[in-house]
Amino acid sequence: MKKRSLVLVALLIQLSLAIPSPRYKGGCVLVNKNKVYCAGGQSGPTSPTYQSDLYGLDLSHDYTDLNSLNNAWTTLAPLTEANSEFVMVPSGTNGFFINGGTGSANGKPLQYQSLVYNGATNTWTNLVAANATNSLAQAKGAVGTIDSLDLNDVYIWGGVLDASIGSVNTTYSGTFLVMNPTTGTWSPSLVKGTTPLGWTPRIGHAMLNSFSTISVFGGQEARYDTISRTYILSPASMSSIPQFDTILLAWRLANVTGDIPTPRTYHTVNSAGVFQALLYGGATPGTNTPVTDPLYQARLSGNSVEWTKLSVTGGPGPRFGHSAVTFGYNTVLVIGGVDTTGAAKSDVNVYSFSQKQWRTSFATSEFYSYTSNSPNGNSSSNVPPSGSSSSSYSGGSSPFALQQGIAGGIGAGGFVFLGLIGLGLYLAVEKKNKQTLVDHPLDPLTHGDGYTKIEVSPSIDDRPLPPAPAMQTGEAASYLQHHPSNH
Repeated sequence: MKKRSLVLVALLIQLSLAIPSPRYKGGCVLVNKNKVYCAGGQSGPTSPTYQSDLYGLDLSHDYTDLNSLNNAWTTLAPLTEANSEFVMVPSGTNGFFINGGTGSANGKPLQYQSLVYNGATNTWTNLVAANATNSLAQAKGAVGTIDSLDLNDVYIWGGVLDASIGSVNTTYSGTFLVMNPTTGTWSPSLVKGTTPLGWTPRIGHAMLNSFSTISVFGGQEARYDTISRTYILSPASMSSIPQFDTILLAWRLANVTGDIPTPRTYHTVNSAGVFQALLYGGATPGTNTPVTDPLYQARLSGNSVEWTKLSVTGGPGPRFGHSAVTFGYNTVLVIGGVDTTGAAKSDVNVYSFSQKQWRTSFATSEFYSYTSNSPNGNSSSNVPPSGSSSSSYSGGSSPFALQQGIAGGIGAGGFVFLGLIGLGLYLAVEKKNKQTLVDHPLDPLTHGDGYTKIEVSPSIDDRPLPPAPAMQTGEAASYLQHHPSNH
């Protein structure tokens, strides 16, 4: 009995409700449509403390204020070591995959290059590469995304790489690394026998995978200087958006129009709406100063990107190094980051893409009052009691399906009402004029399903590659651009 009580106490401590400490350059990911996990990060830009904690946020409930003391952040099993600037993507139904990062102190090797977290058991597993000779990428500042066709594959691009595990980060990568977290296999090519050409490497960038096209936004370009034998960083224009087609295995440069955002690093780009994305935050390249134009909407059509600057009051204000996840169809949650005072934050801000409004409340339905911060305009929240916390959550209903159902109900009721009016008019005319009715075919009704017809622009020629250092031999050549020590 005593042993069972100790186990219960340990579980209650481990799964206690809490508010995460302020941080930036950590990672957050949405799993199973309604569970947010946030891991690691740094305490701030100045003399940072690297963090190893893991928190979970249950989005199967409505909340009046996600930043209140009775919110649903749950403390979970921490990382095996403090880490920051790592790749973090969903893996399986209840977990996520982490690769690379700075380690407990920048410049030192990680204990484990790749980890998988299981949300059902609240446990971590060291992912040992099945093909160990290809396990040579400890990336700092790389960005990863899931393959939209094969959910088992993770595309990792950019950042600073080690030529071998444990060496100091000195080489920037412009070619994709592909990892299968299920099998632990690194893929030297995206398709057997095909290794796509690289692109000018970047760091501090963001990536978005939309319909088998991976787009790279912002960051700093790293170009190798053969004289100094070092990489020189320069701001990447937000009008220069490289795109990689995961089916054709080819790079191209997007056709970019509209209100071009200023250059930035450590920003986020999230899908929202239909064929659209939300750009938030970022720092002026080479500084710890947030940009003053933090919010943009991007319309994605084939290889075209159209930027629109948004002027929305309220919200978190300019930030960088934050995390962001998309919930459902129209909601983006911005978490943490560094503000204009240089302070790291821990708050959550909710952006309604359809209403163009910031709030701190959250509604699973994604319906909000225009005049109230409360979800659905109500003053109460459905916050679970502290004793109901769990490390595993079941999936909820689709908010988009809910919207369709409501729209369908309104449409059906409207047609019945119009039918009754029409019948009354018909009887009145019949009685007065005694005329013979002549049937006329009705024009087909256009169903307002919320989707927009998109004209796909023809693709443009691939951008020519910059001059590269002399070719490197060995298995590392499949992954890395050229290590300065070899020149």
